Amino acid sequence: MKNKIKQGLLWLTAFVLLTALGGTEANASAGYEIKNFLIDANVREDAVVEVKEEISVQFHEPRHGIYRDIPLSLKVNREVDGKMKKFYYRVKVEEIKVKGAPYEVENEDGAKRIIIGDEDETIIGPAEYEITYVLDMGDDRISEYDELFYNLIGNGWDTRINHTEFHVTFEKDADLSGAEIYAGAFESRDTERASWAVNENRIDGTVEELQAHESLTVFTRLPEGYFVGERKESVIPAVIASLLSIVLMCFTVFRFITKRGRQKVVETIEFYPPEGMSSAEVGYIIDGSADDKDILSLIFWLAEKGYLTIEEIQNGKKDPKIVFHKMKDLPMDTPEHIRVFYKGLFGKSATATMKEAGKRLAKRLPSAKAALSSYFFGERKLEDKNVTTVSIVCGIAAGILLAFGVGGAEAFLGIGSSIRMAAILILEIVFFLLLLLRQRNKAFVKQGVTKICAAIWVVLTVMYVIYELFYGLFPVCAVIVLLANTITMFLASATLCPTAYKLEMSGRLLGLRTFIEKAELDRLERLVEENPSYFYRVLPFAYVFGLTDTWAKKFETLAVPEPEWWYGGYYDTYMPMYMVHSMTRCMDDAMGEVYKNMSTTQGTSSSGGGFSGGGFGGGGGGSW
Repeated sequence: MKNKIKQGLLWLTAFVLLTALGGTEANASAGYEIKNFLIDANVREDAVVEVKEEISVQFHEPRHGIYRDIPLSLKVNREVDGKMKKFYYRVKVEEIKVKGAPYEVENEDGAKRIIIGDEDETIIGPAEYEITYVLDMGDDRISEYDELFYNLIGNGWDTRINHTEFHVTFEKDADLSGAEIYAGAFESRDTERASWAVNENRIDGTVEELQAHESLTVFTRLPEGYFVGERKESVIPAVIASLLSIVLMCFTVFRFITKRGRQKVVETIEFYPPEGMSSAEVGYIIDGSADDKDILSLIFWLAEKGYLTIEEIQNGKKDPKIVFHKMKDLPMDTPEHIRVFYKGLFGKSATATMKEAGKRLAKRLPSAKAALSSYFFGERKLEDKNVTTVSIVCGIAAGILLAFGVGGAEAFLGIGSSIRMAAILILEIVFFLLLLLRQRNKAFVKQGVTKICAAIWVVLTVMYVIYELFYGLFPVCAVIVLLANTITMFLASATLCPTAYKLEMSGRLLGLRTFIEKAELDRLERLVEENPSYFYRVLPFAYVFGLTDTWAKKFETLAVPEPEWWYGGYYDTYMPMYMVHSMTRCMDDAMGEVYKNMSTTQGTSSSGGGFSGGGFGGGGGGSW
């Protein structure tokens, strides 16, 4: 029996020692511990808390002092009409003063940081600090009740607090019979660890042994109207954004009515590309941009014109080797983008392998694309640039106002408010530019994608409107901003003014594309009889339309002679698909060589009611 008692005592002693040593190790790792923490909080009727904190610290290692962090924002889930609703709050911390050491105040990661101590001196042993500040909680935006949900000590302290004493005084008479004090880890509802008593309008209490990252929180429900004259979030940014959004919308509507081109593209019947127009120029007209494939399509356009030949050298089981042969120089009046490309293809030589051409084109291709864009000016101008520029400015301005307005309607509150605003801005600009580009080239693109994009945006807008009506701080402003800028985005993207030249060329090219897609056999037979090279005459243009396979299949039953400018490979007059395959491989190899050479030269969350660590104030601190 005695042995069992001795064993029990030994185990108990070991447990106590291990627990004590564990606490000592935690404090040792922090380099300090808080011996005593006294909080005196005076709650005013305007929802402002006047706070005095007296902190007694024991430094075990050399430290300059301590720092104190007070959160400036938080999220609280509160019960409204029997349902939980999420609220974001902005906190103001002012009138900060410290006794016992020099100090500095700065904003750090969404908190007000008070850095106490002298960077030229270190301390070992005891130190006393007194911190006073005023914390403005602001309006709770709840019409059913008021409450105090306040962290006397937050869960941000990285060391043990041996003893805590607190006094919470309400400046105005209050029924504190339902007050509760929570102590423990974050979201703990433990009311047993703290000892407290209510004396009229005052709560006094103590807590022993708060471990690192444990909190002490006071919570009490108060009648609605207890707090009066609270600070309210400013509606001015939301109102400004709403007014500017309305002005921009009206301006965009006016431009849509007065500036938008009224004429439409009229498709004509075409069997040949427009005379004097290269495949690169056609590629630019159909999508409004100078693409790599537009420029590279000139290989076959120039070959068909007799300026070069292409030799396919068989290489065993490997893909054939492609060699370009220069046949003659370009005329002096050749457009600049074709001259730049031709020079890049051959350089000073009369022949060029695919690898050699790729190295030169990697340097020349950007210049050729720029020259292609510059080609369309004067009589060849495709659109009124001023109208397009103003439309783009309006669309981007709508995105800026939308992001700023939504943020202002929520008083720029909430975790990640700036990230959400940035996401809205980016999303609007992406949608706007997508709609603008498709509207710009609507004659050549299927409008199904445009309609889907528009539908997605409308659905997102409606969802956000519903959200703001239920949860927004200033819902009317939010709805105005959302609807006005959505209208601006759609109308600005549709306010374009194509020239008569573009309308004419688009109609002819649209007719050519339709013929490539739907040509009848008897019509093709007559065209081949008139021009045996008809298949190759149209092929570069089919390539920029993305219809090479479609075009080749039309000729599967027709005798198509081998082109004079392509030789060395297998050819059958009834196998145009093989020719297309070889040419496509040639284009892919060219792009591959170009790209290869370009790369070598170029606050916290909470639930309803109260618990430890979820309210205003609190925060934490550490040593430095």
